[in-house]
Amino acid sequence: MKKVFPVTPFPLLGEIVHECAIRSGLVSSNADEDSKLYADLKALKDDRKRPALRPAALPLEILVELESRLAKYTNSAMYANLTFSQIRRALEHYALTIGDADVTLLTREEVVEQILWPTMFSAAAASCLHPLDTIFHVTDLKSLLEDKAPFARFLKGLCVRGAADHRLIWSFRAERHEIDSENCEQTLREWLNGAYVPSLESCNDILEALGMSHDAGARQWVLVARLLAKTSLEHRKHILNRVMYEPTAPVTEQFHEIRKAVGWHAGTKLNIGADRPFGKIREALYRPDVPRDPFLIEEMLERQRVTWEPIADQTRHTLEWLWGRYLVLNARHGEAFERYQSAYKWGFGRDRDVVRYVVNEVAALAGKMGNWRAAEKYLDIASMYGQPDWDGNRELISDFFDRQFLPELHFFVGPPRPPLHGAATVGCPPPAAAEP
Repeated sequence: MKKVFPVTPFPLLGEIVHECAIRSGLVSSNADEDSKLYADLKALKDDRKRPALRPAALPLEILVELESRLAKYTNSAMYANLTFSQIRRALEHYALTIGDADVTLLTREEVVEQILWPTMFSAAAASCLHPLDTIFHVTDLKSLLEDKAPFARFLKGLCVRGAADHRLIWSFRAERHEIDSENCEQTLREWLNGAYVPSLESCNDILEALGMSHDAGARQWVLVARLLAKTSLEHRKHILNRVMYEPTAPVTEQFHEIRKAVGWHAGTKLNIGADRPFGKIREALYRPDVPRDPFLIEEMLERQRVTWEPIADQTRHTLEWLWGRYLVLNARHGEAFERYQSAYKWGFGRDRDVVRYVVNEVAALAGKMGNWRAAEKYLDIASMYGQPDWDGNRELISDFFDRQFLPELHFFVGPPRPPLHGAATVGCPPPAAAEP
């Protein structure tokens, strides 16, 4: 059965690269020559699947291939390199920023619409558009961003002779593709009124018909106009604000200010219980100087679960993580590993504690169990979104494990205790399923 993962509030790196590659037209699922790259993009789309696939890393080989395609299409290696330098910086900045952000209570829509588009997404888009507008000022960027049909506006601007150029385009396409000329004329009308956006192949026909197929500036703007046409007007307004006005604060600062405000507003609408032993559980599992009773920890974990029932899906990863850590400290590594995997699947892209704690702890646990494949892949994830606490040297795995799970924190392992609240496994309820 195919695993279904919960939707993360933050879009994952793979999702962003996949979306941009497909929307730009640089990659097509229908073209044979794109099959390998498309398969790579599809595999990259959800980073949570990577522990079962290949090592996670910022997709440099995919970005190199996409840059090569952009250079080939636009006849400008210089602009392609400039664009992808901005894209790489934006992706790295995004990864580090979301790795230090908590949006546990928020939905994907709230995060994308209220937090990311006003800040990081619009800033990244503006950083790519600024140099294009400076180097190849073929059209008016402000007008494209404001127009309800950006590509239609751009196409009208290319056709400086009006109807004469229109005739050139539809007659050229009719002859090249052996299509009825009336159909080609009707299709062009639909492009001009913004009803449809032409494919990249059809854009090539337009440029060739107008004698602009070797014009680097026109080819760059064709791609941009198509992307803007597939971007909502509300999102383009955010980009316009970035393009036209100097920001009042660094984008990261704006991001965190808005995130805190949106998160606070979401929290005020919740109705959760007042019994919240979370802080005491954390202290008992992380501080050797705190007196700890295993039975009390299990009781507090159950109390916290009851408290968080109204927000169970948003907090499931935290309970899975804390149960996992508790089980490690009781030398029940196999059960703990399942808990940590569940915590990662439910919490990745939602809670910064997954990057700060979970991925390092599960990497240490996997290495201690001799599961080097899992250890290395969780280490790669830690490298993508934060700072790993291990360099991958297998000889040092015991030191790494002891740093994550201090020896003085481990409980005395005695005879098995009866299940808590009818749990299927001794001392804790069964792991949460990965499906939402």
